[in-house]
Amino acid sequence: MPARGYNFPYAAAFAAFLLFARERRHKQQMLKGRVYSSLKSHMLTKNQKKDIIENSVNDLKNSQSVIFIDFTKVKTGDLNAFRRIIREAGGELKVVKKKLLRIAMKESGIDFNPEIFESQVGTIFSKEEIFTIAQLAYKFSFAKILGGYDLGVNRFIPAQEVIMLGSLPPKEVLLGQLVGMIASPIRSLMLVLKAMSSKIT
Repeated sequence: MPARGYNFPYAAAFAAFLLFARERRHKQQMLKGRVYSSLKSHMLTKNQKKDIIENSVNDLKNSQSVIFIDFTKVKTGDLNAFRRIIREAGGELKVVKKKLLRIAMKESGIDFNPEIFESQVGTIFSKEEIFTIAQLAYKFSFAKILGGYDLGVNRFIPAQEVIMLGSLPPKEVLLGQLVGMIASPIRSLMLVLKAMSSKIT
């Protein structure tokens, strides 16, 4: 029988509350430790940062154009598939921290700061002109085009302009249309001259 003045139900509830609070605090400490370990594992050493900057400088040197995309909401499988498409087209999609990319661009004599983009940035380096790579980026509807840079003329290209280039027909089709536009007046002139010649004779 419980001692006089001792309320057993309240004491049991209080003990359960203390146990719950202790377990919750323990879980929070474990979670905090995992988060810290995760952040620590993602921190780059000084040498790693140096290597990334050097590689980015080399990529810029060997590229004719660059396109920036936001891949925040893109699934890993879709992003890997896009990497393969870009690679087959002679390009390379890399994820470089914006600060390190800014340093690489500065060392390459490019006056542009990718830190103006708020989201994560995927950088497409391409040996082709920007028209070609813009078409691939445009077809990849999962990612958002942030802009581009034409390294040949050293000029930043806004997102809307990159999208416009990407939405155009392939170069071969455009050339065919141009040839058709040039040939049409010539064809018409030949028909007129032929008609005039038949009347004279």
